[in-house]
Amino acid sequence: MENEILISNLDFSLSLLPVQNPHFKTVLLPSQEYVAVYGKKMKAPSKKSVGVTDLTDMPLLLLRRGTGGLEYNTLLQSFQRQGQHPKIIVDSQDSRFLISLLEDGMNAVGILPKVVMDLLLNNFESRALDIPNMQFLPVLIRPEIFCSRYNYLIKEVFRFTAESLGGVIPPES
Repeated sequence: MENEILISNLDFSLSLLPVQNPHFKTVLLPSQEYVAVYGKKMKAPSKKSVGVTDLTDMPLLLLRRGTGGLEYNTLLQSFQRQGQHPKIIVDSQDSRFLISLLEDGMNAVGILPKVVMDLLLNNFESRALDIPNMQFLPVLIRPEIFCSRYNYLIKEVFRFTAESLGGVIPPES
């Protein structure tokens, strides 16, 4: 999405931290927790949250950004710190792809943002993820300087979108 903004195909975008380009204005949106979503053939534990030891022997479906991968790296580091190796069977940048695998009956545990679970997978069992610093960190991004004759309108739409999503706009934005 950052590249699309740079080549002026988009005026602003919803993205995830970290943002690679230092010349973008960002508005942090409310963070979301990740959850472990159990495929229909998987038995979810009776406890409310799961950690690395609970997931070590489970086949995992992971969401990963093409660059940056903050959450993905946090998860892998958590496994490494405990001397464990995750059993990753699929990683993808597309949460819809991971969802389709679970819906098609894949015998795995998807690690997905809670908002995705709440919106799209409410008929699956899930558990909170008890892994430190593992949060879904959405941001709204735009270039510092607009190159459009519609600058005022774009800034107002950006402000409205950010506030609608729960973000707090700094005065200079």
